[in-house]
Amino acid sequence: MHFSPKEREILRGLAFQYRELSKLSVNSERAQRMYQTNGLTHTRPPVLLAEIPWHELNGSGELTLHRRRY
Repeated sequence: MHFSPKEREILRGLAFQYRELSKLSVNSERAQRMYQTNGLTHTRPPVLLAEIPWHELNGSGELTLHRRRY
């Protein structure tokens, strides 16, 4: 797959944001809570959302898919 320089710039920016967010302490706390729950330790259970209503969350249009034009 070939990406244009602009697409690469966008992907690198998104990857950087993803990496920075993954370093937040809240993520390690969530992982610890999952380990405790799976180990049957009494703790606050994590809440997982299997179905997310994307159409309700896209009020400002930020989640709209933009297709590549060839």
